[in-house]
Amino acid sequence: QHSSSNDEDLITICVCARAQICVNTGNFAEAASILLNSSLPFAKQVATVLSAAKLLERASEYDRLEVELEKFVSTCIVEDAKSQLLIYSALADAMRRCERWNQAAKHYTTALEISQRIKSNDETDILSALIYTLSYIEGSETSETSVEYTAKLAAILGESRGKAVGIDGEDEMEIDVKLMDGSVLENMPIPKRRGDRSLEVNVESVSVGATKVKAKKKRKRRLPKGYEADWPPPDPERWLPKYMRAGYKKKKKQKQDNIGKGTQGGDLSSTAAFSDKQDRAAAAARERIDDGERIEAPVRADQRPKGAKKKAKRRK
Repeated sequence: QHSSSNDEDLITICVCARAQICVNTGNFAEAASILLNSSLPFAKQVATVLSAAKLLERASEYDRLEVELEKFVSTCIVEDAKSQLLIYSALADAMRRCERWNQAAKHYTTALEISQRIKSNDETDILSALIYTLSYIEGSETSETSVEYTAKLAAILGESRGKAVGIDGEDEMEIDVKLMDGSVLENMPIPKRRGDRSLEVNVESVSVGATKVKAKKKRKRRLPKGYEADWPPPDPERWLPKYMRAGYKKKKKQKQDNIGKGTQGGDLSSTAAFSDKQDRAAAAARERIDDGERIEAPVRADQRPKGAKKKAKRRK
């Protein structure tokens, strides 16, 4: 028995997987057929049938949708009124969405009868949907039925809400069906809330002096210790770090300009000019040597001139 239940679970998973594959590929009608034609117990559940109905609606097969749901009601849930209410409500909603108003009204009426029989909380929603559907159907009988359902809906709303505050804010009244008429509602004044009475002010009792706005107390200016008015104003950048002040930016720019110079102040451009000058001087010297001219080395500052005597060392 345990193994048979496991096999049934596996088959259920496989059937659902096949249906999901069909949905992913856009075969909504095929997915609905897989769910409805299964011999497993889950295929007879209300949730499965409603899922298949949604798939048929997406496939625009409304006739088949109606046939399948009515067949399910007549065979599987004959005595289950709550499940019948769910099926007929879903069927009526589907017919209303595809604008088949007569069929939608028929199924809403059936759902309303079931909800009244079992005293369901969905009676108000079904009545509202039925009135909306009947507004698209022409005919004197339909209009009379719509008025009758409107009166019934108003009565239900009145019972559910109970007593309400009157228009003048003092008297209490029962909600009347006549108030549902649009022309009556348009001519009614704005209703008052319970808390509005405390907000009312007697204009005659208010004096003129009371309307004056109280002047704000001026704050006394606090000055730093040793402040002199004749002195120049303090630096507005004194709270900023040093590297963010305007005066520091000039020094920073100079540093950036001299960033390529070495320790002796030479940069790439001056070094290149000096090398060029040295090359020209060497080339000129080579030309003079080739011409036979004798070139004497220049006297350095640490050398004696020609014919000068050597200085005698002083004795200590």
